[in-house]
Amino acid sequence: MTLTDRIKHMLIRRAARFHETPLGRYEVRIAQSVLEYEDALRLVHAGYVYQGIESVRAEELRMTEQHVLPEATVLVAYEGEQLVGTMTVTLDFSAGLPLDKDYPSEIAALRRQGARLVEYGSLAVVERCWHVGVTDLLNIAAFSLVTRVLGAS
Repeated sequence: MTLTDRIKHMLIRRAARFHETPLGRYEVRIAQSVLEYEDALRLVHAGYVYQGIESVRAEELRMTEQHVLPEATVLVAYEGEQLVGTMTVTLDFSAGLPLDKDYPSEIAALRRQGARLVEYGSLAVVERCWHVGVTDLLNIAAFSLVTRVLGAS
């Protein structure tokens, strides 16, 4: 790599605020225990309060209808024993997706074309992990899950 390429690469990384991600430091998996679900929903609540989306006085857990569906998969990212991120992936089902409320005609058109849809939601990452790749790891895990396992298009 030339000096010009290295400088360009460094400037792009700095502009994107993306730093080296120690991949071995984080583990992304599917939540399986009640404790993992509760921790994930608490983190979503805290993140939504921090962003001003939800009131501090709201319930401690940010739980939506999609979280109780068998079509929903809650992903959790851990640094050791510490939960640092979560994302929920919901596969399209007979009652539809939460997105149907906001984009009914667009979602219906995709279904008519035979698309197998999923919706990502309830993303939350602890602030200290915002720029170290945890969100990217959750997205990679979600994409792999929905394309390779769930067959989403």
